[in-house]
Amino acid sequence: MKTNPAATGYRPNTVRYLAVGVLLALAATACGTDDQTNGDPLSGTRWEMTEVWDGSGLAPAEVTTIGTLVFTDGIAGGFDGCNAYQSTYSLDGDSVSFGEVILPGSACDPAYADQANAFIKAIGATTGFAATADSLKLTDTSGATQLVFRPATQLPLAGVSWQVAWYGAGASPLDGTQISLIFRTDGTLAGIAGCNDYSADYRVDGDQLAIRDLANTEKACLEPDGVMEQESDYLGAIQQTGAFSTSLIGLELLDVDGNPVAEYRFAGRIRT
Repeated sequence: MKTNPAATGYRPNTVRYLAVGVLLALAATACGTDDQTNGDPLSGTRWEMTEVWDGSGLAPAEVTTIGTLVFTDGIAGGFDGCNAYQSTYSLDGDSVSFGEVILPGSACDPAYADQANAFIKAIGATTGFAATADSLKLTDTSGATQLVFRPATQLPLAGVSWQVAWYGAGASPLDGTQISLIFRTDGTLAGIAGCNDYSADYRVDGDQLAIRDLANTEKACLEPDGVMEQESDYLGAIQQTGAFSTSLIGLELLDVDGNPVAEYRFAGRIRT
């Protein structure tokens, strides 16, 4: 799945921008229930949505995208199926209260927008929880289940659509452009570099990653201003890749010295 840059953003204009790097750090920190502190049974736990209240009942999660929820010392965040999000939370026994949900408000694949909206609405309606080693249920004031989760797992490198958050020295994609990346299971990768399509071969050895034989189409884009320079800088950055790291919601490409060269957010599992 690739986010559709022509789609109308489905978030209200009042939401504030959230840096994806904050959530990547949060997801990396939350390593399991051993991290629970100060009597907080949720801190250090990571969850993947299986069902969400859609207004008439619990609906199963779309299998090619995921909503995730990570708790870390009063901060909750993850991926709603379209965008990264973050909020605060507080507990009182089996009651839980979430603060304002902060998210980018970017465009979303129409196939996933309804589920993402339902996810965020359900978080806002939540007042109670029930957690076991195998599941987490969030409930509203009437006791109705709003969200059901299972323990989350790390995202794989391949079979996922990644969307650039930043690249190079910290540059973000220009408005109106899309930079994406997909690692196929056959050892090839492909994506959109802002104007042209690109492809390459790659090889993985543990957390080491080599990208070779990069090629791209040669279309010239005139708008937005600077798009061709952006494309050249991005493609140059990813050719420095020597390693990678994935989390619940993102991917980081690193050079051979361990310095980040690009960071991506999860944009959905590849439809087969």
